Amino acid sequence: MNKKEIEVQGLKIILVKKRVRNIITKIKDGEVVVSAPYYVSQAEVINVIEGQQDWIKKALNKAKNKNTNAFLRYESGEKISFEGKEYTLYIVYNNKIKINKFAVDRSSLIIKIETPNVEDKEKIKTAIDKGFKKELKRRIDEFLPECEEITGQKVNFYTLRKMTTSWGLCHIKERDVVFSTQLARKNDEQLRYVIIHELTHLIEANHSSRFKEYMTKFMPDWRRIKRELNS
Repeated sequence: MNKKEIEVQGLKIILVKKRVRNIITKIKDGEVVVSAPYYVSQAEVINVIEGQQDWIKKALNKAKNKNTNAFLRYESGEKISFEGKEYTLYIVYNNKIKINKFAVDRSSLIIKIETPNVEDKEKIKTAIDKGFKKELKRRIDEFLPECEEITGQKVNFYTLRKMTTSWGLCHIKERDVVFSTQLARKNDEQLRYVIIHELTHLIEANHSSRFKEYMTKFMPDWRRIKRELNS
């Protein structure tokens, strides 16, 4: 697999050459990623991208409006979405530490990263991702027993994974659940909804009328919460 960055009409494009049959354009984490077969020339790829300009710009704006934190520059003063609220990110230089430190102040709506290198944006991003993941795990550990009692279902274990197409996945046979790390951005009500949603799949695998009846029983206002979660 070959990967490089190109620019097409002012748009930054991540071009990935790999074993695929067609040219595929996706918006991933706020970036335009184009996968193309090895035999396709860069000129052909650019021609395809130029024909997709309107769609790409609309998709980027949609991703930005969803406030996924995908467009952060990891600079002090930026707004960052966390637990259903808008926090202010502060990057603080500290030459006495060797690794970045994450801290959250919920009363002041501040997320602080202490770092020995304010220019290393990738490590700052990693520190935020790890901090978000830790806080999400704490919240799931808090809500899961309550949701298990509501549904009468228990999981053997759960894992957290970066996912962009779903909030959760349920492996029914193994009775384990995968939660998207993107849930760190969502509020408690929305997180409870996703937990109950996945636990309900242990009763009904599909999104059938029976599944919806159980959801209404367990969480009467689930349709509103789902709309807000995905808006």
